[in-house]
Amino acid sequence: MPDPSRPLKIKNFGKDRTFSSISELKEVLSSEYRNEHISIIYPTKPNGLNAVIYVSVDEFGIVRETYGKKAEIDFSQIGASLMQ
Repeated sequence: MPDPSRPLKIKNFGKDRTFSSISELKEVLSSEYRNEHISIIYPTKPNGLNAVIYVSVDEFGIVRETYGKKAEIDFSQIGASLMQ
């Protein structure tokens, strides 16, 4: 069962990690997941359904969408829709 105090999750081929804050998630992605492709999963308002974002972290630690426009991830948007 998921820990409600750590609602953010990185899934990376069985090496899953959970986080309690957006800032913690962003820091770990930028520093420990360079040159990797992973997914971020989090419960959304108002009903707690999980959202999944597929991201790629470049060699400079910039987190971008894996598919589509490959725009830089707006972590404030994740925070605004995160159910806590």
